[in-house]
Amino acid sequence: GGKGVYKPPLRGPVDPDRPVPFDLRPSPMRTNQPARALTCTGSSVWLACDGALKVWDVANAMSHGSGGDGNPPDDIDAAAFTYMGVEGMTLCLVADAANKLVWSGHRDGKVRAWSTEELVRSKRRTEPSLCWIAHRSPVLSMVITTYGELWTGSDGGAIRAWPWETTSHALCRAEEETMSAASLMARSYVDLRARGTAAGATSLANTDVYFLLSEHANGRVWSGGPLALAIWDARTRDVLKVFGPSVQSEFSSPDISPVRDSMWDDDVRSSMSKASKKEKAGTLSFFQRVIGAADAVRRAASGGQGGDDSKKVDALVAAVDGTVWGGYPSGMIIQWDGLGNRLQATIFIPVPVRSLCAVGTRIWVGYADGRIQVLADTGKVLGVWIAHSAAIVHMEKCGSFVFTMALHGGIRGWNIGSPCPIDGILQIEMQSKAETYTQERTFKILAGTWNVAEEKASLKSMQMWLASATHAGVVFVGLQETEMSAGAIAMAAAKETVGLQEKSSANGQWWLDNLGAALGENQDFVRVGSRQLAGILIGVWVRNELIPFVGEIDAAAVPCGFGRALGNKGGVGVKILLYRRTFCFLSSHLAAHMDAVGRRNADFEHIYHQMKFGRSSGGSGTCLTFRGATVRKTASPDGQEVGKESETVIEAVMPDLADADMIVWVGDFNYRIDDLAYEDAIDLISSRQWEVLLPKDQLRIEMTGGRVFQGMREGPLRFQPTYKFDKGYSNPLGYDSSEKKRIPAWCDRVIFRDSYDGTEAKKKFNLSHPVSASVISYDSCMDALDSDHKPVRCLLNVDIAVINEAARRRAFCELMLNNPHVQKWMDQLNSVPETVVSTNKIILEDGVPSILKAINESSRQCVVFELRCEGDPAEATVSAAARVTVRAGFGLPPWLQVTHFSECVYESFSVLPGYARFRDDTTERKHGNQSQVYERFAGRFHGRWRPGGWPGQPRQSCELGLLLQRITLELVQEVPSCCF
Repeated sequence: GGKGVYKPPLRGPVDPDRPVPFDLRPSPMRTNQPARALTCTGSSVWLACDGALKVWDVANAMSHGSGGDGNPPDDIDAAAFTYMGVEGMTLCLVADAANKLVWSGHRDGKVRAWSTEELVRSKRRTEPSLCWIAHRSPVLSMVITTYGELWTGSDGGAIRAWPWETTSHALCRAEEETMSAASLMARSYVDLRARGTAAGATSLANTDVYFLLSEHANGRVWSGGPLALAIWDARTRDVLKVFGPSVQSEFSSPDISPVRDSMWDDDVRSSMSKASKKEKAGTLSFFQRVIGAADAVRRAASGGQGGDDSKKVDALVAAVDGTVWGGYPSGMIIQWDGLGNRLQATIFIPVPVRSLCAVGTRIWVGYADGRIQVLADTGKVLGVWIAHSAAIVHMEKCGSFVFTMALHGGIRGWNIGSPCPIDGILQIEMQSKAETYTQERTFKILAGTWNVAEEKASLKSMQMWLASATHAGVVFVGLQETEMSAGAIAMAAAKETVGLQEKSSANGQWWLDNLGAALGENQDFVRVGSRQLAGILIGVWVRNELIPFVGEIDAAAVPCGFGRALGNKGGVGVKILLYRRTFCFLSSHLAAHMDAVGRRNADFEHIYHQMKFGRSSGGSGTCLTFRGATVRKTASPDGQEVGKESETVIEAVMPDLADADMIVWVGDFNYRIDDLAYEDAIDLISSRQWEVLLPKDQLRIEMTGGRVFQGMREGPLRFQPTYKFDKGYSNPLGYDSSEKKRIPAWCDRVIFRDSYDGTEAKKKFNLSHPVSASVISYDSCMDALDSDHKPVRCLLNVDIAVINEAARRRAFCELMLNNPHVQKWMDQLNSVPETVVSTNKIILEDGVPSILKAINESSRQCVVFELRCEGDPAEATVSAAARVTVRAGFGLPPWLQVTHFSECVYESFSVLPGYARFRDDTTERKHGNQSQVYERFAGRFHGRWRPGGWPGQPRQSCELGLLLQRITLELVQEVPSCCF
């Protein structure tokens, strides 16, 4: 059995090192509709794919909609959802809770509005309530501001604001006068780029607007792209500040004191201080010149830039306290205040940050390797775990869940309080219910290897070699020496350098086509993956009936030739998910010659550790999380586990192959037979005395000693050595007759590893060891005369423990809804601490202002509050049959300004600095020193106040002085008190 990185990964019904997720949409096996964007309303999850919107009602998904029987074939494992076809590609989504709409932005420049009420009512596909051309270029981002306006961003710094008054009129018209409503919207925008440029912010036109972020605490909007950000006043629509590494001269409004963010300056100085040492030009070999030329081509293709992405913002989120957090490719997380001044910058994990989400006072961070990290607003690490097998590109809160979407389109829901005690309860309960959602599947794998010695075999030879394919569900073929000329090797090295490695050479394509013909490709089998590295080639075919269960196909190569750069020796691999289990197929050609055992072992080690399937940094190791610290468990080659505890996570990650449930490795490994003369070997072969030859086999010796292919095994060798024969002769003893008389050897082998480590007997089929393989047959094809090697084949029977996703969802939802321990915790999670609210409704009469006072009486718990002011809806009768109700999405009237005192983040919030008072009984209202026309509105404020009774702190209260016709207060506790 293998140890350390060679030990099979331990699986299970639940991962003990992370919270139990609600798998709303397991990663699609195969899809033609890549996921683009995600948003959530209060009760539903919206996913934008190419040509479609997919909408999940969370309550339905947790009850009778947990199964996906009516879903399209590529989403059969997902919970039931509503499918709505959309013309073109959807690039962004934003939820408008007050209007009960979801807005979608598209590549063709259109914006569409979708009614969530109508979708819930009909429970089937609906048409958009409104659609118009908002930009001439793609709509890259959208946001609903504090003042109820929809803002949209596009190329070249284009930002347009759509006042909610116009939007409400268009929505009222849309049902009967679609063209009229679209025309109204198309001409009723405010061009913010023009306003900003006129104010002096000329750099706005140089940035594509990938970010639009509403920061409600200060009533502002952040916009921009990876290298430049702008801050706007959402009420006046004035630009307040423009800053970033691509901004030559920062812009600041006269009302703002400019504070230079030195981060980018420091980076520039640091990079410029690095002196580049020029190597002396010497005599270069042909291969070195080719590699150097290829590297120059790669640099030219990238525009001559150094590729430094460390200063590019990849994610933005606004916290409840008015600060804004940004994530960078270096792993750096920066916190700014409301005016863009940097407060702190930290690298917790040196992996690119792809998404951020604010949940109460917590910040959730999604990384490129699939990890989630949860931070307190102070920057303290509360937990980290591996959430997905791919980068986390979107995160949104919906009800009691934070839903995360990975790059492959998988969506999982995590309890908003995680990490917390409920995680342990769910792990124990889900573990005990494993048998209710476990299924067994069986299929066969045919693995073949052949060193073809630069020959093109006949179709008959291929068919004889692969005759066992009639019994197999998966066929995997590895070839060596398909082409070995210096030009072919140099060209392969150049292709690897410039990124053209996915395309096989003409010779490699010939082999793939003819092998496919021998197997019956396009009739019985489909080729799902292939990879070539110089003369080393791999192809994987899957039988038609298994194709719906295959996904996440990837390929990689590792050269082991001269300087670990050339592909005359090395390995290629294809990784697939089959029944959601990871299978890695590899073909290798290792170092030659009798005395090169150490080099062959080193080649294996190099390939095993350097084979990377689509991830530059892993996520395959085990991550243990604790409050305020993380322990990353890694393993050294000798099997010793190493753990390090710290507030940051810096660790070595397991190789990708270590995370495979099954590895099948074939090739010309070039291990020979020791201490035997040529004539003696021929005599032993002729008498089939394998028991005498096998103890002298170098590969068996090295595997037994634990020096190569650790933890892997091989079928019984009951066929004669496959190297080296005279080409074209049918004599079974026709080994090398040249002057060299190379000693026959079993160079060509098939090695494999399943989920069992060789020391544990298979007592019961379960999810902890989900893949079990056994050898049905292992032999060579002696009738193939095309090469000096004989092709080898191995037929494996594979049993897999498979998770029934619908059954597991049902088990999870039953626990969430019915388990008394879970319910008790959920009640605590959603409860409001000891808080006194003077009144929950204010009705102002006779011009007398009223005071709303909320006091936190708790001595232990912090409170996150949200104040929603919902004005009277505007109703318009379009016709006798159509009546449309419209509200402003959290909109504040222009005369009402919200001020947030940032110095009181841990004290009480005074949300409004003054009071709006009636003047007489007219529609004119006075706010501060200004008189404005009164408008009904819906408003939203965020804040947090500290509990009373802390040492040296009086009881804290929040006073809101408002002049409104009607106001409703909701206090929402979004995360458990134990987190603070």
